[in-house]
Amino acid sequence: VLMEEEIQEEEGEEQLRNTIYQLNNVSLSCEDRPLVVGKLTITNLKVSWSPIDVSDPTDSTGSPSHVWGFRDILMHSVASDPPNIHKPSIYCHMSGSTEDDIEEVYFVPSDSNEITELYQAFNKGAEANPDFAGVQQEGEGNFFF
Repeated sequence: VLMEEEIQEEEGEEQLRNTIYQLNNVSLSCEDRPLVVGKLTITNLKVSWSPIDVSDPTDSTGSPSHVWGFRDILMHSVASDPPNIHKPSIYCHMSGSTEDDIEEVYFVPSDSNEITELYQAFNKGAEANPDFAGVQQEGEGNFFF
């Protein structure tokens, strides 16, 4: 039986083994809030962003850390010049707390040359987490009664 600390350590090691992409100085914009600089980590299961001051769960502007599972990311794309940001960024629709709630999120790397590699990392994570809704399982036929 593993203790909670051992499980957390094991999960942390598993996450590191499956890290697809990690980048510091990525600004996050959610729901028209000002950009906040932080660290972005993309693993095979999730996308996480933390303010630069990781010793405090919030930075000086009160921005919390964020974690989204890939199945919570409904759509991602490259936005070349989004409003109020004016730098290339990754634009995402994230599922919210209700089925109809969608959050718009922008990830803005400080170096615009990182945008292609960042987009490819999102693609790789999305490919590893397909949406199974509406997919016909083997053995299910198109039967009409």
